[in-house]
Amino acid sequence: IHCHGSKGQGDGAAAIFIGPYSHPRPNDFTAWTFKFRSTESGQLPMLKDLMRTIREGIPGIMPSFRNLGEGQIRAVALYVSREFIKQDLPTETTITYVEHVGPYTYSVESVRRGEQLYNKKKLECFRCHGKDGKGIKTPMRDARGMLIKPMDLTRPEMFGNGSSHEDIYRTIMTGLDGTPMPSFFDLFK
Repeated sequence: IHCHGSKGQGDGAAAIFIGPYSHPRPNDFTAWTFKFRSTESGQLPMLKDLMRTIREGIPGIMPSFRNLGEGQIRAVALYVSREFIKQDLPTETTITYVEHVGPYTYSVESVRRGEQLYNKKKLECFRCHGKDGKGIKTPMRDARGMLIKPMDLTRPEMFGNGSSHEDIYRTIMTGLDGTPMPSFFDLFK
């Protein structure tokens, strides 16, 4: 309530101190725009997505509430869903996810392919994240018109949607709704 407000509109008493003139601000649940989800861009999150955000928090922005335990985390996510979103959340997604099955191996070839994709005409990750991955300096705006900086990819500890291989894959596939980060789902069938 202190951040998201009593009506879930991101206008709680502490919101002004979190990001008064720039991104990020506490989410307005009633706007139906969710950055951290495993569903397609423009879709509502699944209940497990809300629970993941509550449990893990957002580095440097929202604390983790894992100390509540899974039962209470689920109760909070259900409350947000029923009270503010007021629509059934999806129970599945068309995006294919795989379980992490062991250590990832890197090779000169895999890094080269990654570099080609990063700079590829259709992706053009460098346009926002820069050739060095530290983010461009040109101001951008989120869906609320707030200034937003592209993520510095050299600082994975600050990745809001997580920094594991699976988290990065999810972010690339779903995008971050409400921000300039698009979904690349259509390019990676």
